[in-house]
Amino acid sequence: MRSREGGFTLLEVLVGVAVLGLIIGVLYGGVSFALQGAQRQDTVLGKTGDYDAVDRALRRMVAEADPGGAGTVPLKGQPGRVTFSSRMPEAAGGAAADVAVGITGGTVVLRWSPRRPGRAIGPGPAPKEVELLRGARRVDLSYWAASGWRSEWAEPTLPALVRLRVTFPPGDARHWPDMVMATQRQALQ
Repeated sequence: MRSREGGFTLLEVLVGVAVLGLIIGVLYGGVSFALQGAQRQDTVLGKTGDYDAVDRALRRMVAEADPGGAGTVPLKGQPGRVTFSSRMPEAAGGAAADVAVGITGGTVVLRWSPRRPGRAIGPGPAPKEVELLRGARRVDLSYWAASGWRSEWAEPTLPALVRLRVTFPPGDARHWPDMVMATQRQALQ
């Protein structure tokens, strides 16, 4: 009997290459599938913009709107602009501020000025501004009262709900669902 020398036969090498090829094929398929999923998600985000971040920030600020006191109007609302006092998100300092949301030249803008306790002496700090969304055609704000949705609000109480609807120019693929945000008044009921 001859002793077998160390090494692989041609058949063993071919089987090993075939198995390695199958493993690479399966891995490539998985990576390709993951990349296609990421591209689809980017396409969806491209249509909605940064909706989730804007929704979370506005929802929190409206929920924490200052209910004001006797003789004050805590929230002033028009069809394209709303002003109220609230606490800013932590990313913007987390302090109490006078807030305005509206559209300027196709850009949805959030403006705020820090609230100073007591009586102000001299001019206050310049308002800060952040763009929430570019390329919008229109912003419609409406306010919920017991009688239904209103296009304006100047009551001495907060509305139960605030609805923000953004429309885009024709041909723009983006779409944002309406944001319906509850105020403290609604949360307490």
